[in-house]
Amino acid sequence: GPGTPGNTYGGAGHAGEGSAGAGHAGGPAYGDLAAPFQPGSGGGTESDAGEGGGAIRIVASGCVTVEGILRANGHKWYSTHGPGGSGGSIWISCDTLAGAGLVQARGGDGHYLGGAGSGGRIALDYNSASQASCSEPVPAVRFDGLPGAPESRNLDRFPAGLGSLWLPDRLWLDAPLSGKRLYGVRLCLPEWSLWETDDLKLDDCIVGLHPGVGLNITNHLVLT
Repeated sequence: GPGTPGNTYGGAGHAGEGSAGAGHAGGPAYGDLAAPFQPGSGGGTESDAGEGGGAIRIVASGCVTVEGILRANGHKWYSTHGPGGSGGSIWISCDTLAGAGLVQARGGDGHYLGGAGSGGRIALDYNSASQASCSEPVPAVRFDGLPGAPESRNLDRFPAGLGSLWLPDRLWLDAPLSGKRLYGVRLCLPEWSLWETDDLKLDDCIVGLHPGVGLNITNHLVLT
């Protein structure tokens, strides 16, 4: 895929760059934030590298209920020094979203000198007015784009990139961010350049911001 590095040891990129391995760079980032359709990429250039995750596309005129797991994960290494593949794509278009399941596009781990794969891309495209009028406007669905991890023996410590999560509005940002609700994802919203809030508490969540987006907290920031 487009995120496969042109060397043996680098992890694959997708939403971000893959991590380096044995001094060789990881693969580049690629894909569309709001309309991700490409699968992930394999790591490295040898057979010991993990494959990239697949691509999931859901289009519904009504409500999409996620109670299980939607998964497009990159695969980890297969043998010594193998790099990881990058997460794939999950793109959901619907009127409303409900449920308490998991939407996941993780990157694959690297082994020994092998780099790790970047997280994949997730996009949620619901009708903002319809979603806001639901009895539970922010359901307990969790989003996970955690990148793979290199081993401690890999001295190239620059990590693989987080996955990306596209949201049509800030409903999720105004809800309690706890219990891995947002885990290993960089947030992206339409025409969003500044996240302003009085208080922000992240409890067992890992959240990044798309490049160019600032964060302004008036009162308290709590990380637990």
